Amino acid sequence: MEEIEIVELINETKQHNDQAMEKLLQFFKPKVTAISREYFLVGGDFDDIIQEGMIGLYGAIRDYREGDMASSFKNFAYLCIRESHTRPAPS
Repeated sequence: MEEIEIVELINETKQHNDQAMEKLLQFFKPKVTAISREYFLVGGDFDDIIQEGMIGLYGAIRDYREGDMASSFKNFAYLCIRESHTRPAPS
């Protein structure tokens, strides 16, 4: 998927288009899974780790502002996915 199509889908999700959100989540899920393989959660299930990555992806979609970012959405999303795995759990 090209960056321009990704940005169009992001804009559609901000207009509450659930189908656009689903397309983005499905497109990025293999990358979320690949990044998640780098992390280990004591006592956790791999599906939980993937879920954390998907939460990071969701946050990237929500927070992305076209024109405000110095990098592509893909780079921003990968950063958010990685950060979702490294932030401490709520106490």
